[in-house]
Amino acid sequence: MTRPPDRPGAAQLRAALHELAAVEQWARWLRDGGGVDGGGGGPDGYGVHEEPVGPLLRVETMSGSGMHRVIAVGPAANHDEAQVVAARSVVRALLDLAGHQEGPATTEVALTARGPRIVACRLGGEAGGPAG
Repeated sequence: MTRPPDRPGAAQLRAALHELAAVEQWARWLRDGGGVDGGGGGPDGYGVHEEPVGPLLRVETMSGSGMHRVIAVGPAANHDEAQVVAARSVVRALLDLAGHQEGPATTEVALTARGPRIVACRLGGEAGGPAG
């Protein structure tokens, strides 16, 4: 039996599902205590498929009642606005999936050709410092 050809948009859907799986892996790691008060880094096995290479952004957030407000993004460079918006969105999704309800978080995001990739996340501590 021959497999039918992919429908239009199938490759993009596969990429989006891969990204969602990666964000969920980060969220599990954070829920299990990784990244709390200085324990940055990431879950084992993250990035096995590709090394996140690209300019790094540090996204500082403050959460209250499960709502995540981005308070700083840096360094201040000439990044494409769509990339910055995507980075902010992936950080908010990570914090939602991790169940982060209150307090600051610092997340490092690599801007790659395939979209933003989470590099590190730390919950708690001091957010709002210079981002860059």
